Amino acid sequence: MSRPKPISKLRRSIVSRTLPALIVSCSGLLASINLNAAEVDIPDSAREQVNALTGTQRDFISDETQLRRFNLTPEKVYTDLSQRNPESARNYVEALIALVDEARYQGSSGQQSGDSDIPEPLNPPGQMASIPLNTEAGTFNRGILRPPIFDERERAPGLINLDRYMNQTDGIPTFADAPIAVRQRDLVAGDAEVAFVGAPVGLSSGWRDSQHAPKVLRGMYGMGGYDTYAGINPSVEMTIADYGDVSIDDMAPELNNEHVRMMVGGMAEVGVV
Repeated sequence: MSRPKPISKLRRSIVSRTLPALIVSCSGLLASINLNAAEVDIPDSAREQVNALTGTQRDFISDETQLRRFNLTPEKVYTDLSQRNPESARNYVEALIALVDEARYQGSSGQQSGDSDIPEPLNPPGQMASIPLNTEAGTFNRGILRPPIFDERERAPGLINLDRYMNQTDGIPTFADAPIAVRQRDLVAGDAEVAFVGAPVGLSSGWRDSQHAPKVLRGMYGMGGYDTYAGINPSVEMTIADYGDVSIDDMAPELNNEHVRMMVGGMAEVGVV
């Protein structure tokens, strides 16, 4: 087998000098091709307006992630820009960029976005600083009970029947079509034996809609009435009450446990299941 001829020093020198220049030229050509390919998507009606934008503004209107905040696409932006003069186009895009910047929370103590102590990935750098809750605000814990004194001028303790008609099976939905109780003393005065209480919690990831479960269960057909398997009508054999929902605070979920304990504990104190 013959050996390849060695490359002469002259040839090696030519290759070493020519190859980098060739690579640079090819890179420039590819960049030019990519630039021309990108410009193809810009309609002629908006080309003057786009050329009048700064480099930052042109990058912004080509970033679909940023535009998605405004339910926009590059095509929609080009259509809008085509109806503006160059100065109006610059002001329009600059306003979009400014709005994105303002949406990033800046702490009151000068804390910049991304400087929070909250670990990743809850607080990605450069996106959002932690927002301290104002625990002194009146709506911080929206589960504040209405004082019982408000009831004194409205009604006597007891279960409240919401039916307008005899043997009504529709109307305002309650658990098992049962009368409602607001206070513990309503359960006592109404001799309630069983009570339902809902906990509309929806803190799981994704769009699960679980916070509406108690409302849906109240509206389901068949929650009350004759049970063909047991052979009895629970609503007739027992005094059932709908004790409403536990107040859920999405901004302070740790408080929900106390609300549940208070509601269920109040039922247990008076012997209600």
